[in-house]
Amino acid sequence: MTLSPKKSIFLFLFASFQVLIFFLFYTSYQFIIISLFLVFLFFYFWFFKLKITFDLRVGMLWLGLILFLCISSIFSHSLPLSLDNIVFYASSFCIFIFFKSLGLSKIFSKSQIAATFLLVGFVLSMFFILFFSFPETSEFLPPVNFFTTHYGHNHFAALLLFLIPLSWWFISSSEYKFFAYRKSILVLFYTLIIFSFGRFATLLTIIQLFFIPGIINKKFFKKIYLYLVGIILASSLVIGAMVSLNSVSNCLVNEFKIQLCKPITNEARPEYFKQAVRSLKAYPLFGYGPGSFSLISKRFNTTSQSFSIYAHNNFLQIFSESGVIVGIIYVLLIGLLYKNMFSVLKKSKDGNRLNSFLYLGLVSLLINSFIDFDWELFPIFQMVIIFIAVVLWDYQGAYFDNKRIFLVLKKSINYFLFF
Repeated sequence: MTLSPKKSIFLFLFASFQVLIFFLFYTSYQFIIISLFLVFLFFYFWFFKLKITFDLRVGMLWLGLILFLCISSIFSHSLPLSLDNIVFYASSFCIFIFFKSLGLSKIFSKSQIAATFLLVGFVLSMFFILFFSFPETSEFLPPVNFFTTHYGHNHFAALLLFLIPLSWWFISSSEYKFFAYRKSILVLFYTLIIFSFGRFATLLTIIQLFFIPGIINKKFFKKIYLYLVGIILASSLVIGAMVSLNSVSNCLVNEFKIQLCKPITNEARPEYFKQAVRSLKAYPLFGYGPGSFSLISKRFNTTSQSFSIYAHNNFLQIFSESGVIVGIIYVLLIGLLYKNMFSVLKKSKDGNRLNSFLYLGLVSLLINSFIDFDWELFPIFQMVIIFIAVVLWDYQGAYFDNKRIFLVLKKSINYFLFF
């Protein structure tokens, strides 16, 4: 499909905003970039003459989530943190609406959006290599970022969990066979996942390999690639696990002691999970306050060394911060989105199986969210939401269009005025 100049400009700006969102995360500029990105989407919503369209049940759960987050914020121990959390999910909802509506317009193909984001991943990989090779150049970055190690591992691994299945699609797609060295991007991402020092993320990439043969186009596939990659990753994981049995003071290697020597016995995640559970028991209905896990960790911390601003489990954090009602709505929303994507997969006729590769990456990120806080980071969560919406372009359900939205709003207003 040939792109017109107007469409090319959109994809260029989309890619630029994605690079900036990841690069400027946790800086004083992040809210400016996110705001400009939303303005960009609103403008193109009008420019492309899109119509608000999404599944009725998904829409009601999204709206219910935002509504009860607002209610939970009334009882919050920190209103600023709660307002920030509401903006997080409200912005994600707007992003979901835009990309879901974009699919029905048929202005872009899925492959164009996917290939554009793969380019984003490649550009971000160059920053990763720069900061890894020359650590002194990363001194200006905030403590939490996607390019340097944070308490032993690098959160760029979460991005790679999605990019690796996407790159398998790219190298096997006949649409992009004119790229002479496209296999090199797969080698690059697998190399970076090792140097991210994310043990669980590395394990997930190995598990992904078992699903690749059933997805990839056999014409472009040679099992030797899987075997080689699998051996390299498995060896790296085993070596990392063996070295991790030692403490930093008794580490077997001189370089990357903090990254490699992480004994399981010193793992702090169980304590974070306990803090979340204690908070939920103390404040079950509305939680401690959306976005307030840093306060929860201080309040329910039993050891001075076990403090975190994240629970390292997305769902536990939602329940502890916002209460049972919001937690249940959130679980139902995520569960319904993944269920709808699975329905798309069963009916998918995509010759390149792009839906399956996207789903593999998104499931990997979902599993990873149970032991890390990447879904609490806006760049990762908005990426997940964008490509859930892209996969759901093919979903056939009870849609909520503009006319039905205004009709429901009118009836709701009349109902409240009457009473």
